[in-house]
Amino acid sequence: MKISVYIIAFNEAEKIRDCINSVLWADEIVVADSHSTDGTTEIAHELGAKIIHIPFQGYGSLRNQAIKHCSGEWILSLDSDERCTDKVRDEILELINNPPLDIYKIPRINFFMGKWIKFSGWYPNYRQPQLFKNGKMIYSMEQVHEGFVNKSNKEIGYLNNHIWQFPFKDTEQLIHKANRYSSL
Repeated sequence: MKISVYIIAFNEAEKIRDCINSVLWADEIVVADSHSTDGTTEIAHELGAKIIHIPFQGYGSLRNQAIKHCSGEWILSLDSDERCTDKVRDEILELINNPPLDIYKIPRINFFMGKWIKFSGWYPNYRQPQLFKNGKMIYSMEQVHEGFVNKSNKEIGYLNNHIWQFPFKDTEQLIHKANRYSSL
């Protein structure tokens, strides 16, 4: 089974290399970039990723456009601040050979300023499903905190192992993201 990974990005030069390096095992890496100006796409290209430029019209739209560029039977969705661990990689590669389900959520461990946030709803943290068969899921069109539409007749599964997320390196990034999301 071929697996595609899509990564959404906008001005993530500080994070994109580690994200891509965490999924170099995949058959295809697609970076859905919203016209970065900081070198994000150059780094992604250097690492062998396929770059597609998508004007930002909300996260649901961005993710749906990214899916259209994935050729694998399975898709793993990552944000540029996320890292696929070796344990998640191994679980995915084992799972897709004989999958009981079509769509899976993956727990996340979130780090803030270098520390694992274990409370306040941040662990285990799930966003929409991040592993799914191509054609079995799409995203709803909210600007931010988009939902998903299950196009499978099966329930949603859960992986056992965790990906890592590094959403904020400092309080300045936290406030910037909160302001951006509130505007959206």
